[in-house]
Order: sequence, then C-alpha cells, then structure tokens
Amino acid sequence: MSTQFDPEDVYDTLRTEGVFEEDDGELRLTAEFRAARERYRGTVNEFEDDTKAELIAGYVDGTPFAVDEISDDIFADAMAIEEVCETVDKATSVHVAVSLERTETADRDTNLPAGFVALSGEEIAPFIESQPASILYFWREDCEPCAAVREDLSALRHDGIIPEEIGLGAVYGPDHVELLREEYEAAAAPTVLFCSGATVESRFVGNPGIDGLRREIELLVEGIDA
Repeated sequence: MSTQFDPEDVYDTLRTEGVFEEDDGELRLTAEFRAARERYRGTVNEFEDDTKAELIAGYVDGTPFAVDEISDDIFADAMAIEEVCETVDKATSVHVAVSLERTETADRDTNLPAGFVALSGEEIAPFIESQPASILYFWREDCEPCAAVREDLSALRHDGIIPEEIGLGAVYGPDHVELLREEYEAAAAPTVLFCSGATVESRFVGNPGIDGLRREIELLVEGIDA
C-alpha cells in the first residue's frame, strides 16, 4: 500500500526541523540542509550498485516510486532530509526529495542564458569533447554577478556574436562543488570557461562585462576558423 504524501502536511515539519527557512517571505533551503546534501552527493557514487539499490529500496517502500526512478541526487537528498529532520521517515524523505528536484529543475531552467543547455557535473567532459568549441557558464542562485553574466551571454547570442557551432552549457555550481573545484578550477560563481575541444583555453571568474565576454568569444571563433 502506498503512503499518502501531502506537501502542506509536511511543510511545517520541514521548516521547523531545518530543511526550509523563510527570509523576507521567501522560502529557502537552510545552510544545514545544503551542507548535508552536498556531503551525501559527494559520497553516494561510492556505493556498490547492489548496495545502493538495496538502500534506495528502503526509501521507496510504500511509495509509488521504483528504485530505478531515483537518481543519485534524489537519493542523496532523501538521506540528507532524513538526517536533518528527526521525525521524517524514509518514504516521506524520498517524496520531498523528488518534489525538490522537480521544483529546482524548473526554477533553474529559467536562469539559463539564451541557447544554453543545463548540464550536470558529470556531463561536462563528454559535452565539451563533442564540440569544436564551447562556453561553460557556472552559476548559483542569489548572485547578482551571475545574473549580469547571464544577461550579457543572452544578448551576445541574440546579436549573433556567439555562432551556432559553439556548444553552450550551464552548470549549477552548488550541486557539484568538489568536482568543479578539482576538475575545472571553478571555485566561485559566476565562472565562464572558453573551451577548444576538451581544452580550457581561458576563463573569467566574476563578471567581466559584455565587452570582455565578446573579446573572448571572438578569439574562440577565430580558433575554430583557423
């Protein structure tokens, strides 16, 4: 028998026990929960497949979800929710994690520059290796420089400064902190990488302004045409 999940019924518990907080009327994830989800997301890949499936089965028991529907990120978030909330059980934790993933995915799609596709950290390498040249935009929420860079990249795409043959990828930094720092030397947001094949040719950390972005894009295009 499936458990019943009503977001309104669990909202007060999630807020009281530390998953959500309100700031000037806006609902946010707490620093405690963000730290827990980052820790679990950093370790979930270390589980053997059989062990992981068995653990996930314990969370989806009594829910409408199948084990293979639960991604590593959802699994990690469910574990973080259960850790932070003493009175929330595994089934409720996975319900909340699935709802959170759907909400965040929808919200993030509205924060991408025009023409950019959302990438996970694991998708970066195959993406840039498949392109003659690419631009990667690493961002986070509540970041005025990120918003400025997003608008400038959108304007440059609209004006034709960024040609169609350049691959455009956007990565939400807080979900992949360690990988971005270790593999791409991206420890702050926004960071913009300009890549020729799998090679990072140059980068900007912070907001370089539209003219700075334009110059790097023109150099990247020259490299394609050479």
